[in-house]
Amino acid sequence: MILRNHLKQKNSKALSRIHIAEGIISKRVNAENDMLILKDSLESDGVIFIIHKQQEVLFLRVWVTGPIPRLRNERNWSGNSQIEPPNEPIEDRISEDQAMAINTAKGMVLISGCGHAGIINTLEYIKVHINEAKLYAAIKGFHIVKANDTHLKWTGEKLKAFGLKK
Repeated sequence: MILRNHLKQKNSKALSRIHIAEGIISKRVNAENDMLILKDSLESDGVIFIIHKQQEVLFLRVWVTGPIPRLRNERNWSGNSQIEPPNEPIEDRISEDQAMAINTAKGMVLISGCGHAGIINTLEYIKVHINEAKLYAAIKGFHIVKANDTHLKWTGEKLKAFGLKK
């Protein structure tokens, strides 16, 4: 199983299914969306794209979040791209960012995509819509390298409140 996030092009021809969140194939105004080209190419090779509009169970105790709402101000994308909606361009907030949640005997394990939704937005979404279990571990990308000390402290306090162990 492959879970894809935004605009990263890799050789995926050996795959049979790719799980993506709604929005990943949206047209961008000032950037070529490689996923549009890649999707067409892979579909012609028989690859099936499964588009998630919300959280869904993938396997026993394994969920995909689908797009994660941005309820907290965790701004960690460039702001340099725009999406072409029907009316006028809007900022590309990389709304297709998604994650996986795995319920283990030790607690919930978060596997973040690229983390553009923000780790706290992601964890709050998982807690409300997927599982209230304590967070055991969080892995992958979180895009907090440019965060200031205040934001890092806030994030650390929130992670402790979620019960993060690893």
